[in-house]
Amino acid sequence: MMSPCTQSPLAVELARLQQLVRVSAGRADAAELERLFQHVRLHQIELENQLAELHETKAALEDSSHGFAELLAATPIAFLTLDGQAVIREVNRAGARLIGLDRTLLLGTPLLSFVEPGGSAPLWEHLRSCAESGHATTELRLVTRRDVTLCMQLTSVCTKEGLFPTTLADVLGPSEAEAELARVKAEAHDAIKVHEELLLTLTHDLRGPLSSILLGTEIIRRSRPPHDRRSDRKQIDRIGHAGERMRWLIDDLLVASAIELGSFEIHPRLVEVRPLLDATIEIVSPIASSRGVRLELTTAELWSAPLDPERLQQALVDLLGHAIKFAPEEALVGLLATRTGEEVEVVIHDPGPGVPDSQLPSLFDRYPKGEGRRRRTGLGLFIARSIVERHGGRIWAERGPAEGLAIHLTIPARAPAGS
Repeated sequence: MMSPCTQSPLAVELARLQQLVRVSAGRADAAELERLFQHVRLHQIELENQLAELHETKAALEDSSHGFAELLAATPIAFLTLDGQAVIREVNRAGARLIGLDRTLLLGTPLLSFVEPGGSAPLWEHLRSCAESGHATTELRLVTRRDVTLCMQLTSVCTKEGLFPTTLADVLGPSEAEAELARVKAEAHDAIKVHEELLLTLTHDLRGPLSSILLGTEIIRRSRPPHDRRSDRKQIDRIGHAGERMRWLIDDLLVASAIELGSFEIHPRLVEVRPLLDATIEIVSPIASSRGVRLELTTAELWSAPLDPERLQQALVDLLGHAIKFAPEEALVGLLATRTGEEVEVVIHDPGPGVPDSQLPSLFDRYPKGEGRRRRTGLGLFIARSIVERHGGRIWAERGPAEGLAIHLTIPARAPAGS
């Protein structure tokens, strides 16, 4: 909850606007506007309290998740997570060393690729037994990328989502430490899911009071003459812009929670790309203007592509917002769209502070690595990557031609056959 002596920018603007209206409006109009102000202020206080609780919950979740991920990656016990099709969804460094392949290459690879020929039946029986009883242990012969055959003990537990956290050991019989690690991993996974569900519920609840604030602001705006240029009109516009920005942040939290819970979906259809880009520029232009940043859209052709326009626009808004945030005043943020072969490629460049090469691979992660107050983090990059990948596309970041950062994304320009 906010300190009594601390006022949010929205609260300050509301108080200033209220004083201006009391002075300028007639008695009858002032009474009605006063009622609207009280209504908006009540919802504003409720929204600020809920936002404070939401930020505390989010910070606690990020700290616990990041700490556990670091511990799991560094533990000397070989560990991986399988899905119901025996595909590797997570693996730590010890597990990757045991199999003899880089972690990034192992993700998305079926464990059957390393099972000795004719040995798939024990693996399927292991997963079936684990799903039924909640835990299982079996022996399996794996062939590593160094062509070394190991007799492995798999110890797995089954989570509520149907995933199988598993420890690997090349000795007979699982140790108590390995079994305990798998159990703790499953409990941590369930705890993270509970946190994400709570975050999803809180963000849904925040939409109600925020919508009331935006509606009240619009009613006040319409009560003023259309050509009124007094300072209270500017204050109303500032409140409206602040509310819209808060709504974008809440939408990002909702999408991030849906991605983490596995319930995020897209609904592609054939859409013209240029009008979508024009609409995106129009959405972010007020933010760019308020920061003294210029926007430039470059595209020479008109194409259509199979995509979900609302979701892809959300990704582009997040990426442009990120670029505007780090661009210096009077800088130019460019958006270039081209078609190369069977793909549409979009490049967003800003001349802000660059990113070290070591941080580029993790830039779009849920919890990216980086140091310094100006490090490039946030939900927007994580959400943009998820949206682009759901479209069957790719996204990556490079250093700009001279300075800054260039983010590239591609999406297929042709729908799959029969769609």
